[in-house]
Amino acid sequence: MKVPVTNEFLWPNYGKNRSFHPKKHLAYESKNHGDSPAKMHLKGVHTQLDYFKPERTATEHFPENAQPYTFRTLKWGWDGLPKFTDQQLYDAIRSMIYQFGWTKKSMITDEYPENAQGFDPTIYERMYFAYKGALDKFRETEPNLSVRDTGLFGSYGIDDFMNLVNRFWLYGNYQTALEALTTHVHHGPNLSSGGWGGDVSFYVSRQFEVRNVNVSYYMYHGNRFIPYELLFHNERIKVGTKTYQNQDREVDWIVFTTPDIQSLVIGTDGSQAGIEEAREGDLLQFPNGVIEAFNGPAMAGEYRTLGYWATIICRGVLVWGESSRGRDWSKLGHHNRAVGHVNWTPTGGSTETYVPGQNGAPQRDEDQGVCSRQGTCSDSLYAGYEKALEYEGFTDTLYFANYTSSLGSFTAQPGAAGLHLNGFGPLNMGLMCMKHALDQRKGIALIGIGPSGRSAHYYNGFLSQHEFEDNVTLTYAGQSINLGRVYGRQTVTKKF
Repeated sequence: MKVPVTNEFLWPNYGKNRSFHPKKHLAYESKNHGDSPAKMHLKGVHTQLDYFKPERTATEHFPENAQPYTFRTLKWGWDGLPKFTDQQLYDAIRSMIYQFGWTKKSMITDEYPENAQGFDPTIYERMYFAYKGALDKFRETEPNLSVRDTGLFGSYGIDDFMNLVNRFWLYGNYQTALEALTTHVHHGPNLSSGGWGGDVSFYVSRQFEVRNVNVSYYMYHGNRFIPYELLFHNERIKVGTKTYQNQDREVDWIVFTTPDIQSLVIGTDGSQAGIEEAREGDLLQFPNGVIEAFNGPAMAGEYRTLGYWATIICRGVLVWGESSRGRDWSKLGHHNRAVGHVNWTPTGGSTETYVPGQNGAPQRDEDQGVCSRQGTCSDSLYAGYEKALEYEGFTDTLYFANYTSSLGSFTAQPGAAGLHLNGFGPLNMGLMCMKHALDQRKGIALIGIGPSGRSAHYYNGFLSQHEFEDNVTLTYAGQSINLGRVYGRQTVTKKF
């Protein structure tokens, strides 16, 4: 029997009921068609902000309409018109917090800089005012509230574009990677000279004072070395914010992703030139023929890896995408930007551009979501998140570890203060274990320690999924744990 890959989320039915975690988050802007947010909240998952909650006025408050466990990526409301003033930016998110009952527990992001590109070249730096207004609103009732205790996570894609983080430094030469985490941890590239430039805008515009960091993880094409990259990002962000102007201004960070495979097209000047939708050749079977989807969903295995490692290393994962997840397999979800780019091949006929109902083609129904089957990869992301939460109390501090296996060994080289990750202890300059592992084509080995005990976490991105290594044994501070056989690109964990 053939079982189709689903567009529907299955995890709301099968996930474990749990309370919301104060520091580890999973948020989806989409949900199954017909489901209530409460069903997802039972699993400790944030849901999309409901704009249809009764509005608040200047003299009325409706605490029963508060939406603390919600998530929204706000859009620029005046696209094409004169740019926001600083005061309008200050009021923008602040007013929505008041109007729709957001709290410090809500996950708040935006796409203002993307919407305003081309007519407001100052928008990124001036986003300081938007998040200053939001933080000030929260501080009206909690004056000493830390940025790290909020869900203020900034504009998606921009921390990457403005080189606060850049995974390509990890894949370059060792000296560049080292400098990106040490002597040039606050700097971006100089596109003219090819060397380092000045402080990146996140620091110049002092956004560390008002928000946390947003690291985009669109899955593009093929395999990624996800744990290696996340560990590199963590060091760049934590070292940078703990040392800027010789003061500790540490902020947190979170992963922002979408189940659509997309590529961000960058121009020769380093600016975004557009978004490429990746046609992966996915075929969706319908009663009268086959749909070739506009783009494909992320790889399920990679999404599980992302969900797990992002949850233990940073604050978790925010999943953008506002479409619903339908259950009617006779209809096709089809967003507007896909019009003219989806193919239909009727049984026994020739391939043609999809037109709803033409030559037996399925009807279009937006309640079915997008035309790729994103449910399975989203379920896998949730599975990684859920697995990571099982290690609460075992990962309060994370350390790089030595390991041996049937394929060799790896020795973790400490930073200035030891082997602990930054953000999990005092400042630890020069910790480069993820780069050493990458260059030596070795796995990532971490030991977690907390009040509940110790834990081991291992992943080897250099073996294919059918390849394996035996007797993978992690050692830290004289104590060893054997994980047995581990297959490539598989996360294996154990408490001890």
